[in-house]
Amino acid sequence: MKRHRIRNIRLLAVYLIGGIIASTFLFIAFMNISWNNWMIYLCLVTALLIMGAGAIYIVYDRMHRKIISFTRQLEASIAEQKQRETEMNMACRIQQRFLPRPVELPACIDLVAELHQSREVGGDLYDFFLLDRHLYFAIGDVSGKGIPAALYMTSMSKLFHYVAQNHASTAEICTILNNQMCDSQDDIYATLFIGILNLDTGVLTYTNAGHTYPLCFRSEPHIDFIEQYPDVPVGILEDYSFNEYTHTLDKGCSLLFYTDGITDAEDPSGSFYGKERLIACVEACTHKASKEIILTIMDEINTHISTRRQSDDLTLLLIKYNGADA
Repeated sequence: MKRHRIRNIRLLAVYLIGGIIASTFLFIAFMNISWNNWMIYLCLVTALLIMGAGAIYIVYDRMHRKIISFTRQLEASIAEQKQRETEMNMACRIQQRFLPRPVELPACIDLVAELHQSREVGGDLYDFFLLDRHLYFAIGDVSGKGIPAALYMTSMSKLFHYVAQNHASTAEICTILNNQMCDSQDDIYATLFIGILNLDTGVLTYTNAGHTYPLCFRSEPHIDFIEQYPDVPVGILEDYSFNEYTHTLDKGCSLLFYTDGITDAEDPSGSFYGKERLIACVEACTHKASKEIILTIMDEINTHISTRRQSDDLTLLLIKYNGADA
């Protein structure tokens, strides 16, 4: 405020002094008091120069203030951007903590998962844990992107882990999650596949809440889908009762779960990766170990995307049942 007042006083002084000098010269010029004609022109030119100098100073002062204002805004914007990047990196690290940590699994199953986020934080999730010779697992995809989807995913992941440890029914787990996550004011929901695999019998109890159908395959190149009885996504219908079904896995059978970011991955021309390419990729590497299958799929998708920016999260979860006697 003080600097602004000083600047205004200086500007006023230029106006007054320039005006007085210019008026004096003009008065002398027009009165032609014992002056030659060339002196008249000199006075006029001098007066115009003084007034022009005043105008230039005004323009310069305005430009100077605009430059200072723009510089300050730019510095504030850069500082805000750095702060946002710091916060988003921290949010990413926090979100990564909600993913299940590597645990020692029994020889009867292989479990491999991979999650590549399209942004610092994302809306894909997967989780699993062992309880009484049963493998509890879930994979999901939250609608939308960014921080709202990440918060929704984090809440659902923690809630699944808590609820599943106290319920042996995928339908009950899904119904409880839905009741907790439903909010008529939020336009957000999640597709979810929840399963409980009995490690002694290979019987899979599951509920598919609007999620993509998992691939079922063995070492021979033949792919099936578990596509019966899909339910609605979680978070859409309040007081909805979900259903559960069973599927028996034979020895050596694998299940591949994925989010729609896999099949909807686009190349630079806008073409989707698609379900057919995913099936062909899996058929070509069914003889490989579970980890190699996941890496092969991810490598092919990255090749497909090429220089195009990844538009959605990419999540894969592969479970192989080696048999109770493994």
